[in-house]
Amino acid sequence: MERTALDQAIELLGKEQEVLIVAPEKNTADAFCAMVGLAMALEKLGKKVKMVCASHVPQSLQFLPGTSQVQDYLERTNDLLVDIPLNNTKTANIAWEQHGDVLRFIITPKRGGVFQETSAYIQNGLYPWKLIITVGAADLNSLGIPFTEHAPFFYDTPILNIDRGTANEFFGAVNMVTATAGTVTEVVYELLDALGGVNIITPEVATVLFAGLLTGTRSFQSANTTPRTFTIASELLDQEADRQTVTRNLFKTHKLPELRLLGRSMARLRELTEGILWSAVLEKDFEESGAKHDDLAAVLQEMTERAGEQTPVILVFERTKGNIEALIAAGKISQEDKEKIREKLNGVFAGHFILVSLGDVTIADLEKTVAEIIVPQLPRAI
Repeated sequence: MERTALDQAIELLGKEQEVLIVAPEKNTADAFCAMVGLAMALEKLGKKVKMVCASHVPQSLQFLPGTSQVQDYLERTNDLLVDIPLNNTKTANIAWEQHGDVLRFIITPKRGGVFQETSAYIQNGLYPWKLIITVGAADLNSLGIPFTEHAPFFYDTPILNIDRGTANEFFGAVNMVTATAGTVTEVVYELLDALGGVNIITPEVATVLFAGLLTGTRSFQSANTTPRTFTIASELLDQEADRQTVTRNLFKTHKLPELRLLGRSMARLRELTEGILWSAVLEKDFEESGAKHDDLAAVLQEMTERAGEQTPVILVFERTKGNIEALIAAGKISQEDKEKIREKLNGVFAGHFILVSLGDVTIADLEKTVAEIIVPQLPRAI
């Protein structure tokens, strides 16, 4: 019988104790929560776990347990590795001695053995992790600097690739990618349920995973919400997920900088073409309001609620001076249609929104660029 990806994932985790978990640089709250919940649960199994994400912990998620343990860089040890090929000659003894700044190894062969002249392989720094788990990453490049600066390590280490949707490149030794899952958190939950269920899904883990479900489905209102989503949510509440704390922090309040940014965005809200709205947030708006890029999802969420969930809304913003990106609420369409839009625009998912890079665009050309590149891919509001 052919083994499922879940079976292979369980086998892989059973072999290794040192685990590195990585989320994409442009991560979603869903993927971030899935990473943290997975790490906390694996620690309950006695594993040594490190979490890395190139971007900072989203401010909106800093109330969750475990998020303070996420690092934005990947480091190696200071150990020196020396590999000496023995060419099948058995050793009788290994000793070392230091002469000033020189460390000498003395390797004695067993009787009758002779070492051939050989070359040693020396490497500065070791990686302590024997398994990499990626969460919500469509490809390795989406991990950002942790991958680009340590690519050989990723290529030489087994990867458990956990994701949802149809955009994944299946780059792992094991690919636990569920096309029909509404959120990455749901895929992680299936794994944890099989690994130990209630024994490792503590109230803290359940709370983090519940936050992933809420953010990934816009409080169970988006098109990617499935019956399985509700079942998992119910099971997490049974496992004492703190629903009140999660909803209060994620959905019920707006911080003052966020409100200031929302006001500026709403003041510039215009109908770009029939049934499609757009607005822009410039670099100076972030500076003057005190808001961060992490606040944009909440701002766009508020804008879509006021415009109506059927109406596509495009929020264009300056990531840095002249570097323009767009956060898109595509309207009430199927997840499959969203996938098609994301693919055509070469974007990524940011929760239930689509994040697209427009590159170096002048402020004067913003409206024209959005109209020519993004608008043709969007449905009109009904």
